[in-house]
Amino acid sequence: MIECLWISSTNRRSSSIHSSTGGRQSLAPSSSNKLSSSSTNNPSANARNFKQREFMDDARDDIRAFIHTHRVPLVLSPSTLESPTSKEFQSIFRALAEYLDRDFRWGSSGKGWDAEVLEFLRQVRYPFAGDISKTALAAPGSSNNWPPLLNMLHWMCTLASALLRWTDPQETTDPTLLP
Repeated sequence: MIECLWISSTNRRSSSIHSSTGGRQSLAPSSSNKLSSSSTNNPSANARNFKQREFMDDARDDIRAFIHTHRVPLVLSPSTLESPTSKEFQSIFRALAEYLDRDFRWGSSGKGWDAEVLEFLRQVRYPFAGDISKTALAAPGSSNNWPPLLNMLHWMCTLASALLRWTDPQETTDPTLLP
């Protein structure tokens, strides 16, 4: 949902110098009309409310469907996508990352796994990579860390699905992609 912000003309401040000459009025809100942080136009803010139960359930279903449809070599228990262990999260992440960049070599940089994940997310241009911390990657199943990580895995599945459709000769009409 995209929020629009309108500032009424009655709340505009104006300079006493320019008001008499018909100058431009300030669009800045007055101190009595402060903007709340939730209504500011922040392009890096995630518009989806990924902490809502419905979104999380849909994301889990989409991830399970992707893993099943594309025969990803993972076995998911019913609780894996509810609150995964660090090892389960790593295996899911690596399996999905394989669909996005088959050439990425884990462990080749000499950095820790968490640093490589953050590097990978920047390389695939995950729009909210700055919101993922090393602490969250160390304890992915915690109630505060899991919603943004689940959102990230869902984004990876969505992107992987789009890439697979793009390169599928039965689905694409782009002659440069056809064999």
